[in-house]
Amino acid sequence: MSISRFIVPVSFAVMSIRVRLNRLEDYSLKVPCREACPVHTDAGSYVRAIARGRYEEGYRLARNPNPLASVCARVCAAPCEDKCRRGTIDSPITIRALKRFVCEKHEASFPPEFHPPRPEDRAALSHYKVAVIGAGPAGMACADTLLDWGYPVTLFEATEMVGGALWQFIPEYRLPRSVLDLETRALLEKGLDLRLEVPLNDKVTLSSLREQGYKAFFLACGAARGLDLAIEGRDADGIFRAVDYLLNVNRGYRVDLGKKVVAIGGGSVAVDVARTALRPAYREGAEVFPSTEEGLTGLDAARSALRGGAESVTMVSLESLEDLPAARSQQGKEELAEALDEGVKLEAGFGPKRILVENGKVVGVEFLQVDRLFDEEGRFHPSFKPGTESTLEADAVILAIGQSPELSFLKEEDAIELTSRGTIKVDPVTMATTAPGIFAGGDVAFGPRIIIDAVANGKRAANSIDKFLRGVSMRECRNVVVEELNPDIFRRDPHYDVINRETPPLESSDRRIGATEVERVYDEYTASNQALRCLDCYVHTIYDPELCILCGRCTNTCPTRCITFVSADLLESDHESTRDFLAAKSVIDKTALIKDDDLCIRCGLCAHVCPTNAMTLERFQVEEQILCNQEGTL
Repeated sequence: MSISRFIVPVSFAVMSIRVRLNRLEDYSLKVPCREACPVHTDAGSYVRAIARGRYEEGYRLARNPNPLASVCARVCAAPCEDKCRRGTIDSPITIRALKRFVCEKHEASFPPEFHPPRPEDRAALSHYKVAVIGAGPAGMACADTLLDWGYPVTLFEATEMVGGALWQFIPEYRLPRSVLDLETRALLEKGLDLRLEVPLNDKVTLSSLREQGYKAFFLACGAARGLDLAIEGRDADGIFRAVDYLLNVNRGYRVDLGKKVVAIGGGSVAVDVARTALRPAYREGAEVFPSTEEGLTGLDAARSALRGGAESVTMVSLESLEDLPAARSQQGKEELAEALDEGVKLEAGFGPKRILVENGKVVGVEFLQVDRLFDEEGRFHPSFKPGTESTLEADAVILAIGQSPELSFLKEEDAIELTSRGTIKVDPVTMATTAPGIFAGGDVAFGPRIIIDAVANGKRAANSIDKFLRGVSMRECRNVVVEELNPDIFRRDPHYDVINRETPPLESSDRRIGATEVERVYDEYTASNQALRCLDCYVHTIYDPELCILCGRCTNTCPTRCITFVSADLLESDHESTRDFLAAKSVIDKTALIKDDDLCIRCGLCAHVCPTNAMTLERFQVEEQILCNQEGTL
């Protein structure tokens, strides 16, 4: 059995080695990309499928746990990449971009035979009507899951389009509306009852929907109200909240910002605002408005091309460059780099003191250097350095400092409690609110968060709704399938360990106009090459000490020196099961083989050179199942 370790020097002469025996459940944790994904997408497997040219298999693996795979392929924050083990060696696998590559080869939905509700299930559940309020990523994921199980679902959306924040606040040059159209069509094909432009208000209430026969509710109405600044000059003309600005731009309205724009904020929304404001008004020579009926198809593109076009855009954040929220992830760093490459300027570590106004119109912003962001008790409470005032000229100021939900539709009789932050109070495990049969998730429950978190909330809520309506308990179980690999056949690409990370190609700067998508998709050669970089973390070396003759071929062959023989009496452990194992063995004058899994690149050379088959390669594949049990049973 392989043992993970790290070495702790005790003195110059004495050394102890802390180790831990692997348990079966540990092997799933050794695939960090999968564990980091809130919906446990099997990223490693779809990346390997792409490397082998099995694109449909890769698409199914990417799509199966994530009904918004095509969306996430473009705009996911990709927590999987931040945890990718290849990143500890050089740079993480381009997991998100590879997902886009494989999604581009397929439409948003599976073939109908893939996961249709069984006729008996649909008949049994047809009287359990479920209302989903809000067509953002959480609501779409919840509806998709319930539809797959046979529930009749009605999706109520206050605006004219499905997607919520996906279309309201994400610029079209990052997420084309055609992608959302595909996802919407996939839901409609499953039988979704979609009600657009139907907000909850005094006429359409949770109580009135109950009277219409709805048995359960999922509230996923987002956080669409932008936070404001209480500083001098805030009421001047030319000041916008980021959510209002992006919503108007995405609806096709021209927003005249002038020549100089200041975007206040350090998150991803601030980056989107800055890039949108800087985009040129229209391509030289392009016809803005169609003159023929055939030209009407270009109207949306023409309207998009009229947006923005400021000459100078400066993004100002409270946080330092090292702590910038927009750059905390690998994806965020790359998007920020794109923004700076496009000409966005960044001033980090400054907070606004006042808006400068002339004749009722903003002309600039006065800033102070940040002294610290948190008080002695760790609460967010920025303080500034006196006498450090500086000024930026501005024709427009856009505030991207946070968002909160708009919940005026809730009534006292709904019995739904709110948190001190103004979000809906939920059980984070079940998504249940304080009112029976009403669940909530996404931004309305947790505040602004990444898309894949919202998708996970929606799926979790669907499980809880099913339990509530049918009196069943849905349990997620993991089966580990172990396959021994032949080391003489197991082969890696000879250059997989030296292939560099290559981000997707970008549209040239002079063509980044209006809604023109900035990021392009990989070609097949590049996708395959990038997929080959995957370390195949499902594969593990398994050691049988009974067969080992201590020849040392494995340790001498290992290119990263991740395995080594040591004296067994040096081993210590913080884990009870490992301590018990060591205590049960007489370790005096014995040798142990230890391994650092973080350094292993799964080359298979140790197993290949072993003369006694003491070292084997085994693939541990985790398969998830949802088990349905009657309430009160195991």
